[in-house]
Order: sequence, then C-alpha cells, then structure tokens
Amino acid sequence: MKEFFLKYIKETIEQEGYFIAALFLLNLTAIFNIVMIIIEKTPVILTIIAIILANSLIVIFTIAIFIHLFNKIKFLKMLLKIFFLTAWTIIFLVDVFLLYKFRDVLRNTQAEILMTTNLSSIEEFLKDYIFKFDTLIFAIVVITIGLLIIKFFNDILQRLTKVHSPLSKKIFVALATLIVTTNFIIGNKCMSFYIVTNVGRAIYYSYYSYEFIGNKEKIFYKVQNAHDEIINDGSNIPYVIFILGESNDRNHMQIYNYDLPTTPLLKSRYNNGEILRFNDVIACGNNTTAVMLLLFNFAEKDTNKNVWLINYNSINEQDIWYNKPNLFNILKECNYHTAWLSNQSAFGTFGSLDELYSKCCNEAKFTETIDHNLYYEERTKDEALLPTLDESLAKNFNEKNFYVLHLEGTHQQYDKRYPKTFSKFTASDENKNSEEGRITTAKYDNAMLYNDYIVDEIIKRFIDKDAVIIYISDHGEEVYDNREFSGHSIEEEGNFHMIEIPMLVWASSKFKINHAEKWNAMKKSIDKPYMNDYMIHSLLDLMNIKTTSYDPSKSIFNDNFDETRSRIYNGKIYTKSN
Repeated sequence: MKEFFLKYIKETIEQEGYFIAALFLLNLTAIFNIVMIIIEKTPVILTIIAIILANSLIVIFTIAIFIHLFNKIKFLKMLLKIFFLTAWTIIFLVDVFLLYKFRDVLRNTQAEILMTTNLSSIEEFLKDYIFKFDTLIFAIVVITIGLLIIKFFNDILQRLTKVHSPLSKKIFVALATLIVTTNFIIGNKCMSFYIVTNVGRAIYYSYYSYEFIGNKEKIFYKVQNAHDEIINDGSNIPYVIFILGESNDRNHMQIYNYDLPTTPLLKSRYNNGEILRFNDVIACGNNTTAVMLLLFNFAEKDTNKNVWLINYNSINEQDIWYNKPNLFNILKECNYHTAWLSNQSAFGTFGSLDELYSKCCNEAKFTETIDHNLYYEERTKDEALLPTLDESLAKNFNEKNFYVLHLEGTHQQYDKRYPKTFSKFTASDENKNSEEGRITTAKYDNAMLYNDYIVDEIIKRFIDKDAVIIYISDHGEEVYDNREFSGHSIEEEGNFHMIEIPMLVWASSKFKINHAEKWNAMKKSIDKPYMNDYMIHSLLDLMNIKTTSYDPSKSIFNDNFDETRSRIYNGKIYTKSN
C-alpha cells in the first residue's frame, strides 16, 4: 500500500509538476498573511513558518492528486486545472497589488470595505490605483519572475522523483506524518487551518465579513432593536446638526494654520469667535467603514480591536457594533426628529452603512438614488445637498431636530469633488517632491476650498435659529506627505495624516444665549485629546440626555472627561504631530 501511494505521488509530480509549482507560488501570499498574524503571538516563528509552508504543500499536493484521478478524462481534468489556477491567480494578483500599493494582503478589512462600496467608488479606485503605467510595469515584472520561479520549482520537484533511496522514502513518510499532526495541533491554537490557502482565506474572510457587515436584513434587525434605557431626558435644543465630512486632513486646512487659504470662510468665522476649533482630535480608523461602525453607537475601538483580527469566533457577541445601542434610536425615544441627508451612495455591494443608518431615521434623502457607472465629471457635488436641506427645513415643524449631513468632501478623485470655478490652486502653489505630487495636492486643496464653501452654506441656513453645528471628518488623508502616495491605507501602514481630522463647532447667537452653559463647556474643551469613537457620549451630553450606556468621562464636552485615555493607532500610543 505504501509503495503504491509513493508511486502515485511520484507519477503525480511528474505529470502535474508545473501545476503544483504554480499553485505553490500563487499561494505564497496566503503564507505571508498567516505569518503576519502570528508573528507577535509566538516565539517559535521559524518553526511555525516551516510547518505552514509544509502544510501549504500538502494541501496543494492533495489538489494535484485529486486532479490526477481524472487522468483519463482529459476534458474534465483540464477544466479542474483552469478552475484552480484561475481562482488562485485572482487572489494572488489582488494580494500582490495590495502589497505593492498598501503593503497588505486581502483580509477582512478589505472585504468589509468592498461590501459597503458602490460601483462609482470602485470605478474611481481603479482609475486612481490600477489603470496606471507603474502598475502595468509592476504586473509585467511580477508575471515574468513568477514564470521563472514556477519553472525552477518544477525542476526541483522533478529531481526529487529521481531519488530512489529506501531511506529517503522513510524520511518522506515520517516528515509528512509529523507535519500533518503538528499542523492540526498548532492550527487549532493559532489559526484556522483552512486559511492556509488563498482561496480558503478569501472564502473565510468574505463569509465572516458578510456576517459582520454585509448581511443587511440581519444587521438592520439587530440595529433597530438595540435600545438603551433613558435615565434622564433634558433635551431642549431645537436644531443639532452633525456634518460628517470625508477624507479631511486638518493639516490641509487654513483654519488649522495650513499655509494656503483653503478654508477662508470658516477661518473668518473662527476669527470672529463664531467657531470653536478642537485641536487634538483623531479618527478611530483609516477608512469610512471602520469609522462608521463606531461613530453613532456605544461600540469602541478599544473593545472592538478583535474584530480586525483573524478569529471572528473569539468576538463577544455583545461587543459587536450592531448590538450596541445607537444614537438614532435614543433620539427618537426622546422625541427628536432625525434626518439623514447624504451625498454618498446608499448602494454598496451588500448595502452601505449610509443606507443602514438612514433607515433608522425619521427622514432620509440621498442625492444619488440609483447606483450606476457614472462618468467622473457627472458625480454629484456636495452642493446638491443644499436644496435637499432647504426642502426639509421648509416642511419640518418639529420642536427638536437632529440632522446628519454626509458629504463627499475631499474623497479621492479630488478634482471631481468641486466645480471648475473652485480651481484656485495649481502645482506651482504646492511644495512636494514630484510634479505628480504637486498636481494632486493642488486638486486636494481645491476640494478643501469647495468643502469650506459647502460647510459655510450649511451654517447660513441656521443663523436665525437656536442651533448648534458639529463638523467632523470620518478620517483624514495622506497626499504625498511622506511618500509618493495619496489616499488612505490600512492602519499598520498609515500615518498621522490619515487620522488627524478637523472638529469644529459653530453655534448661533440664540444658542449661545439659551444654552450658555453648554457653549462655555465646549469652549473649555478645545484642547482635550479625543478620538471620534466616543462621539455618541459627546452628542448625548450636549443634548442633556442620559442613558444606561452614557459615560460622562467619554464626552469631550464634560468636565469629567478622561484625558488619560491611550489613543492607540497602529499598535502605538498616538502623539500629536504638531
């Protein structure tokens, strides 16, 4: 039996050598993923790597042996080979691209973003990162090197089949037994063994990401039923407006002492004492999805850190974001009219958080009602929200109102975020190392200039009302600041530009008179260190609403705010850049 088994393996290697070599090469990014996950968990990293590599080979050999069973059914065998090679190649190319551009491979973070991203944003991403000359050259180099490695590895396999020593056979059987046994022991301790292959990893992350963020019906049911006990409702502010910006790095804002006049209108209001500028606020994530999961509920980055790791099964069900009480349910119980007005799409691959939260509100309007492949010039500018807001205000006679206005802000494809009339800055105004960097940064600064106009126009709508406006960005943006790169990456490869965000508070004259104690409390808070996953505590504090989950030590507007919290970013305690 043993002789037959060894003979069959030898025959498989001789006939399927190139197939085995190709799959092993394409699977190396899966090995990289696992190594990165466990590298800080075990002191015996080299042993683990060896076992994982060996296990990967065993899985690939198993596939090859399975395919070899159909040796006499040529057509089916060819189809199976095409299927496996295509699946592995797709994941491998995605991994290599992510490593090249973002120094990461496909994992749950990317899967979650993809599930909540609309087609237009995907189109813009492709234009920004993939349809570029350097990416094409890189792809050609990777494919060429890959083919050479496949040939080399196949030659090694073929030489191994020529070894006929009885001792070598015994060593092979002993090693195979040891590897399989050890793999299952370590696999159960450190990771799930089925993610040792690229396709297995893609399926694993996709499934759990779907359960975590993409299963619209289940998640909406959970969010709708996540309630908190109201201990005290002293709310009496007629208009609370929350402007959620997009990709705003405060280091590119004149109001935060940037050297170009990118926010002249807000700067003027700040100089006149109308606006409070909060000076040490950071985002809890590098991308919109990561932030939106925590922004409007009692989930926190500190207690949700496990959701970004490999083992979803280790997450406490009650710590998952959709099981936490959310702001909109609380406000509706306190008789606030809640409205979600957005210039971001409600349509993701499996829905979007915009869509989810909008369904929790009494009123919801999106400037984009159909998601389709728009030409870039046709993307709706943020000014489309202004008539939507005017219409809502004209017909809204509720005593208490809470509005969320979600902007496109300074999202990538920066020159598509503003009309040509806002093309004030050019490459000659910028101080970056490359011409491409100067051109891109000028576009970003123009988008910031237009964003300044939009926020100011929103403020104008509430000057004669008893109103307070909080403006904050979901996350920041790197624009050729420390390298030849623009956008936002994973946290492990990010920098302070991706999380240092603006937080501004404007209040009308009526608000300052009627709620003087609140305005004074906010004025005392402008230099406190803050991260935006605590936003729900701050908003409830502002509106004099106390619930079971509310914690005054987490409200930046409260005298009891805990300024000693360690704001962790990329595994380190964040320190302010300037």
